[in-house]
Amino acid sequence: MIIHGPINAKYDVDLGPIMLNDWYHQDYLSIVEQVMAPVSENLPPPASNNNLINGKMSYPCSNTTQKCTPNAGISKFNFESRKKYRLRLINTSAEAMQKFSIDGHKMTVIANGKHKAHTSAGNVTNAHTRLR
Repeated sequence: MIIHGPINAKYDVDLGPIMLNDWYHQDYLSIVEQVMAPVSENLPPPASNNNLINGKMSYPCSNTTQKCTPNAGISKFNFESRKKYRLRLINTSAEAMQKFSIDGHKMTVIANGKHKAHTSAGNVTNAHTRLR
């Protein structure tokens, strides 16, 4: 579902939702047991094995005994020069905050949920914002 909030910046193309999430090779129950363990056990939060963009990212399968697809590929997007693109970044991570950047490009936050954002340009942003 896309909620169309106020527009405070112009863009040429809306790329739609882009999902960012962490990926664990460990089974769900083991992760929950580690997260919910008593403080006295002094366990760190579980570390993800990979980060995915729209469900895709390669992983060195030799690093796990779990089911793994070698050379799984990466998400790709086509951009044209001199056009402004809206990227609706959605962090669906179980545990991690995601940071997002595009090499050599500055991004401007234009909205956060259905609310206008005070625009600010930068090279990296947290995934809970929308960019152009």
